[in-house]
Amino acid sequence: MNILFVEPYYGGSHKLFLDQLIIELEQRNHQCHSIKLSAKKWRWRFLSSHFQLAEMVNNNFLNSPPEIIVCSSLMDTASFKGLLLPHFQKTAIITFFHENQMAYPINESAENRKDQIKLRKYTYPLVHLNQILGSDGLLFNSKYNHQSLFEGVEKFIRKMPDANPKKLIEKAKKKCFITGLGLKMNETISEPIPWDKRPMRILWNHRWEYDKNPNEFIKLFQNLVKKNKHLELDILGEDRSGEHTDTFLEFKDRFPGHIKTFGGLKEREDYINQLGKSRLLPVTSHHDFFGLSVVDAILNGVIPLLPRRLSYPELIPVNLHQKLLYSDFKELCKKSSLLLEYGLGESEKRDLITWLRKYDWPHYSDKIINIFDDVLKKKNDELSV
Repeated sequence: MNILFVEPYYGGSHKLFLDQLIIELEQRNHQCHSIKLSAKKWRWRFLSSHFQLAEMVNNNFLNSPPEIIVCSSLMDTASFKGLLLPHFQKTAIITFFHENQMAYPINESAENRKDQIKLRKYTYPLVHLNQILGSDGLLFNSKYNHQSLFEGVEKFIRKMPDANPKKLIEKAKKKCFITGLGLKMNETISEPIPWDKRPMRILWNHRWEYDKNPNEFIKLFQNLVKKNKHLELDILGEDRSGEHTDTFLEFKDRFPGHIKTFGGLKEREDYINQLGKSRLLPVTSHHDFFGLSVVDAILNGVIPLLPRRLSYPELIPVNLHQKLLYSDFKELCKKSSLLLEYGLGESEKRDLITWLRKYDWPHYSDKIINIFDDVLKKKNDELSV
């Protein structure tokens, strides 16, 4: 296949995923190209990147239109498609949803909170509607992502006085695929420390932003350190918005002897090595559509303790839900203490890793290729009618 990837936000997890996916597909003799914009001003990318991206595609691929164009979810797919020249009419358009704006929590303390609410009510649903109806295939990294997107868009269209596209949305649901994300299952430290030989250390490896709920994590640490005065902590990640640096700095000043690593690590190898020094990853986030940071930790021997919400239950085998998921802060504290002390059994550790193997790149790439084949076949069948 001849595949063009269009990424308006080439950075972070979007970059990691796209780069490795292209490598995997090219190893299977598929021809891959990419059009990318830098990872900045995500709202503008979401609302207006299609103008520049369509022009770039028209200028560079007019004489050799790809069979498939895969668009990232931070762009308006239908508007992009409408700006393509007629040469691309046979090209199948797929949108890959890393995230959606219908389920993203609004920062209640933000100065532009009222603007965010208006965008959520009217503008964002329209862009998502364009993505849904403008694509020949819709790929999602989790069931939660898929469910929350359609719930938000369907709530929006019920407000329409007429010309409601409900039937079109129902038809589009048949074009949806839940794929997860591709993972390097072997991306672990070269000589991992056995779990029971690791210090009593917990881990934070997320962005320092409100949607990751740092205040509850800090509250948890304060609770745990009362029972274990030798408890350690690695705080990784970075503050992209600049809003929560003070929160973590004040925390560091209060518990200087407990915090062993503070701040993001530039090299991924250093980040991976640091993960393997912790016992437990207690997650307090209010937002996650997959949970790549959670998987990074699991693959390096860290036990996850996750909220019973969002996409997190999808990362844990059902037989471990009772042990590794929590519903409230009281349960979070209780299970954190137990897991820090006793960990998991060997069979439970194997179950956890086995559950994630479906995302390993060799398996994942085969799944993606099969989906692309299916979408392309249906596109060609529609054109031949």
